[in-house]
This record gives sequence, structure tokens and C-alpha cells, in this order.
Amino acid sequence: MKRSLLLLRVAALGLLVFQITSCQKILDHWPGHGHGGGDSTVKYRIKSVTYFAGDVDTTSLREATFEYGTDNVLDSVVATDDDPNITETLYFTYNATGALVAYAKFHRDLSEPTARYTVEHWYGIGSGNRILTDTMAHSGFATGFGDKSNLEYDDQSRVISDVHQSAADGNIFPVDTLTFSYDASGNRGFVDRGNGGITSTGGGVTDSTVYDNKVAYRSTNPIFQLIDRDWSKNNSTYATSYNSAGLPLGFAKGSQEDFLDLGEPRVIEWEQVP
Repeated sequence: MKRSLLLLRVAALGLLVFQITSCQKILDHWPGHGHGGGDSTVKYRIKSVTYFAGDVDTTSLREATFEYGTDNVLDSVVATDDDPNITETLYFTYNATGALVAYAKFHRDLSEPTARYTVEHWYGIGSGNRILTDTMAHSGFATGFGDKSNLEYDDQSRVISDVHQSAADGNIFPVDTLTFSYDASGNRGFVDRGNGGITSTGGGVTDSTVYDNKVAYRSTNPIFQLIDRDWSKNNSTYATSYNSAGLPLGFAKGSQEDFLDLGEPRVIEWEQVP
């Protein structure tokens, strides 16, 4: 696999314009730039997230720190655990025009070598730097497993179809094919997971998800929306409190939010964009 993509860590230049057809600055995605936040002048980005990870016990939390590069483009996310042997790191790689071309999650447990694994994604870019394909591969506990997602967008640049096929032989996986829908308020509704099978609703929460009228935390960065396949305008009502821009400061236990391949965000710390 093209692992060198993940090692180059190419610096993002100028504009981050993936997934949307028009060329917009990354700051256009922050509250105050079309998100209807309570504070229309101050822009925020996530500084850290304290989250519950599904592979640890019910009381243990991890803290992830978000690191940014040129033009506030997300560079990496570094997570630490109470156990110093465990680390998780997310890396984002861009091409010379600022389009996201690769993403990887590295999980390391120094005390258990067999518990180490890597999940890597390579993105196929179309016109306007829109991501059309997402090829994924595991190494470690599921070495050799991988698939390819073919993405279809609606007229609001939201993914509405995610068709999975084997990266090896091209066979379609119906049960892993996702169809997304949005309600009149712009929030994600039922997700059809193929073959008329399991469905769930927006934010990856429950079938009875209720949304607030505040600013969706994923909407502050198009990377969050792409990876989570969620372009909802608002948050679930599991949000515990908000800052002055209407951004959630965390979610209550049991929200079942699943953020960036990390887990359930309990506390979100925001910082002003420099």
C-alpha cells in the first residue's frame, strides 16, 4: 500500500476545498460563516476532546489534543490514556492544493503487541477537489482486510450514498452500503445500511434522536463531516452545555456519539481561531 503518503505529512497550502465544488477558505466552515452561531465574529476550533473509547472499561476516558498547521488546517489528533502504554494518533495528509488525500489512525499498546493496529484511508479526488472514493485497509489485528467506498453527493454537497465494495475483487457488500437522508432542518435521519437491514439515525445516536437548535460541532470542520458521514446542522439533545457561539461543550454519558474513530465525546474544549 502507499504507506509513504502517511509519512510525508505534506503541509497543506492555501485552501482546503475537498468535498465541495466551490473554492472556500477553511475559515468559511467556522461558526460566524454561515452556521448561525450565537457569536458572529469569533471563530472557534476544537482544542481537545475527552472521550470514552469502546475498547476500554466504562469508567476510563482518553483525552485527544487537536493540532493544526498552516491556515488552521487540521494536522493531527494525539490521544493519551491513563495507561501510558496506550496511544492513539490520527494523521491527515494533503496534496499541494490543500485537498485531503489520506487519513490514518494508529493505535499502539506497548504492553500488548497484538493489540496494535493501523487503519488507513486513501481518497480519490474528483473535480473541484471533491472526494469520490475512500479506500481503507487494516494492518495489525485485521491485516489484509480492506474495502473501497464510492461516494455520491446531493446538491448540498452531503454524502447521500456510500457504496462499499471489496478492495481486492470489486465485489459489492450490500450490508455495508449506506444511504443517508436529511430532514427539512438539515439533520441526518435514518441511515439505511443495505438489504433493508439495520437502520439508525443522525449523529450515530439512536432511532429516537432529537436534535437541538444549536451549531453542530462537526460543521466546524469538513474533515469531521466527511469521516463521520454526517452533515447535520444541529447536535443531539445529549449535549450538556454550550459556549457563546452555540457550540456544544460535551455530551452526556450514553449519547452513543462516535466521533472521528475515537469514541463518545464527553467534554469538548474549544479555542479561538488565531
